[in-house]
Amino acid sequence: MALGKAIAAKTKQAREPPKKALDEANSIITKQEAEPSPEPSQSETKNILTTTQWLSVISIGVSPAGIYYKRIEIQNFLTPPTTPPPPSPVDVAPAKQAYNKCIKRINYIYNEG
Repeated sequence: MALGKAIAAKTKQAREPPKKALDEANSIITKQEAEPSPEPSQSETKNILTTTQWLSVISIGVSPAGIYYKRIEIQNFLTPPTTPPPPSPVDVAPAKQAYNKCIKRINYIYNEG
């Protein structure tokens, strides 16, 4: 029986430090809740946007500038391509007339000459 009492006493002693720490933590929390929270200073309130938000704002400004810079390329891409007009047909009649005239001269030279 003495052994059981000794074990119970050690267990009780082992449980007391966490209970004391819990009580101390609760007292600290109640003290902090009772104190009014300090108001943020002006230097803290001036920084309205975070770095990520600033980068987002800058990218919104840069996007239209890039579109304006590339506007002619975008217009060319969006407009359908125009087919060039077909070349005008070549008039073959004068060349054929010159050929016939040449043949007539050759025939005249050989037949009458």
